Amino acid sequence: MNLLLQLYPGDRVAWIVTSVLIQSTLISAAALLFVQCFARHRPALRHGVLVCALLSCLVSPVLTVTFDLCGVRLVELPAAELQVDSDAVLPAAVAEGELAVNADTDTNGSTNTNGSGLAGMVLEDPFNEFAAEQPASSPVSSPTNNSSARRATGLLADSESLRVAGGAVAAIWLTVGLVLLGRLLHGWRVVSRLRRDARPLTDKRVAAVLRSVLRNLGMNRAPVLACSAGAPGPITVGTVQPVVLLPDMLVDSASDCELRHLLLHECAHVMRCDCLTGLVQRFAQILYWPHPLLHAVNRQVATAREEVCDNYVLLSSERTEYGRTLFELSELYQSRRAVPAAIGLLSRRGNLEQRIHGILDPRRTLMTRMRYSLSIVFMCSFLCVVVPIAGTRVLPTEAAEDVGQEPAKPQSDKSTVDDSRLKSGGAVSSADLPRIVSTSPKVGATDIDPAITEITITFDRDMSAGFSWTGGGEDFPPSRAGQKVQWRDKRTCALPVELKAARYYRVGINSTSFQNFKSSSGVSVQPSAIYFATTGASEEVKNRTKKPQIVALIPPNGATDVDSGLKEIRVTFSVPMGGGFSWTGGGARFPKIPSGRRPQWSEDGKTCVLPVDLKPDWEYRLGLNSPSHKNFQSAAGIPLEPIRYTFKTREK
Repeated sequence: MNLLLQLYPGDRVAWIVTSVLIQSTLISAAALLFVQCFARHRPALRHGVLVCALLSCLVSPVLTVTFDLCGVRLVELPAAELQVDSDAVLPAAVAEGELAVNADTDTNGSTNTNGSGLAGMVLEDPFNEFAAEQPASSPVSSPTNNSSARRATGLLADSESLRVAGGAVAAIWLTVGLVLLGRLLHGWRVVSRLRRDARPLTDKRVAAVLRSVLRNLGMNRAPVLACSAGAPGPITVGTVQPVVLLPDMLVDSASDCELRHLLLHECAHVMRCDCLTGLVQRFAQILYWPHPLLHAVNRQVATAREEVCDNYVLLSSERTEYGRTLFELSELYQSRRAVPAAIGLLSRRGNLEQRIHGILDPRRTLMTRMRYSLSIVFMCSFLCVVVPIAGTRVLPTEAAEDVGQEPAKPQSDKSTVDDSRLKSGGAVSSADLPRIVSTSPKVGATDIDPAITEITITFDRDMSAGFSWTGGGEDFPPSRAGQKVQWRDKRTCALPVELKAARYYRVGINSTSFQNFKSSSGVSVQPSAIYFATTGASEEVKNRTKKPQIVALIPPNGATDVDSGLKEIRVTFSVPMGGGFSWTGGGARFPKIPSGRRPQWSEDGKTCVLPVDLKPDWEYRLGLNSPSHKNFQSAAGIPLEPIRYTFKTREK
């Protein structure tokens, strides 16, 4: 499973693949439907439309990746379901009545536990003086409430399962693609060997027929003719310098009429550069091998190509004579294997009966080329499908740059700075972190005019063009119809909103999964939130804007004479809390938690109890919340400011 997770290309690539599949499906379906309805008896039109569709499908991934790299957003689709509880840093398992936290590995690959069955906490500013004493590992924290925890755990498990499935799909796609590429390379080797072993065809009878064919087709330059005992039939090979290969036996046994038919057909392939089209088809087959509609397009392109070249023959020959030639040659060479990298008169042997029936059908038009103007029209039509979808940006977990929707009841807007550290190749100091210098409305305001049309945030430095406004549910203000998030300048970003009177609102700024508020140097803003109440709010609503405060700690912060027989640490807050917790710290200085025990909340939601097993004459260091872990939140989703907490037990 770990291998499959490693093979998963990432959510950003997964969205690109999904976008490309949507584009190719729509294009292929539209092209197949059109030719079925309007071009069943018009091979040239059918071939032109399907080739335009095939080229559009190959342009699709290039355009989608380019738009993604350049940040082009033509259509914006916020995806709330992608963020549900995704920013809660959960333990490895959360079950009824049990807290199970597995140790993670630090950046050096080491693993740390504190001997209590719980991993040590990740320590970051303002606790970085502790971090030097022990390696950092996974946080001991809980989401805001147990039901949300179970929901978040399930979603994360589902997410991991999807990533495992994505890794498996990527592995299968790559494996089959390599097999198909190997098959194509083998075909080129066979073709190279055929060309190397072939002999120039100097037969005077063949030369005379060829001159007649060239005059008929209006070709100024004759293709290279060669004969080979190994040729599976009349074929054309080579994209740069095409060669028409004829079997030795055919040169001697074919009548002038049959020779003229097959040379007309093969020279038409050369004149139309069909070998190049065939190469494009094979690359599309390798790229889109799991896509049934692309296979259907490829088959119909090959069929239409042969029918168009048949039309060149039919313009100067009787239909019955040419049908007889096809039948006789097919009987003669049906036992020979086709060459994968070649095209020819008999390259589509499986549908000979249908092909001859089409030749004899009086409704068939003998047009040999689709007008260039029509080609441009169809190509532009298909690109009109490609471009909007390629420029559509949904908020994937790895590359969101749009307004996000978080759970209706915010769990935690916490986020570690680990991503920034890893990307920059080292630790990010507090001075390097972008800071918020002002917001409008002000954080915690209780009399905001509901008529305001936007929420703004200003940073202390130039920022990149991305943004991650996060939140969800009824507390997240709805966006104004037809308006988008805008950067007024390089430091101020505005979110258009529609507010109502007497309401509480909360908007997150970045989260664990969405960190696109970042400086121009690529350092993400620490997650935070703007929360306020509009004019007319009741006292109950206004109280939701109050930050939680610690009103009691047992043992007290800084105590130096604590009884080592104390079995629990209790913290009481000024307001009801959301049911989550982030006891931060780690290593030997973090209190040992008895096996099978977990933190609990009082019925009023104001007191959290941490079960401990202390030892005498020992200094303990821990914290409540940190910049990266903020699950101590009020019921309204307002996090407790990180608190450093120390105490020392007395000697026995």
